[in-house]
Parts: sequence; C-alpha cells; structure tokens
Amino acid sequence: MFGVSVCHSKPQSPQPQGLSTCDATLCEPEVRALIERECAMVATAELTSAEVLRRNVALFQGKFQRVAGAMNEVRNTAAR
Repeated sequence: MFGVSVCHSKPQSPQPQGLSTCDATLCEPEVRALIERECAMVATAELTSAEVLRRNVALFQGKFQRVAGAMNEVRNTAAR
C-alpha cells in the first residue's frame, strides 16, 4: 500500500512510488538538529518558547500536508 516491495526472501526496500509520497527529511538528523538548536536559543533567550513552537508546528504542518496530498496517488498505485 505504501510503496514497499514484499519479498520474504529479501529485505524490503522502498519503491519509487512510496518514496515520492514521503518527506525524506523526516528521517534525516537535520530536522532534530534544527529543533535542538532552537531549544538552545530559548535557553539563551534568543528565541521564546512560543516562537520555537510556532516555527516547528508550521514546519511539520507543511510536511504533513505534502504527505497527505500524495495519499490519492498512493491509493491509486495500491489499487492497480
């Protein structure tokens, strides 16, 4: 359904259709590092916690909307 090949004798690997619908940055250390940097900026009073929260909610809303927008493509691919 989500673009993963199923073969019991081999490891599973993502397929292009599945990869095109996900946000690869969610799996990269840069996202966590950004949040950690911003939290450190709260500790030094460079940013407020409300600002960090606003920035990160906006960041993840965008990521969610991109993936949610691609769900029709996933359904169509899975239905084939």
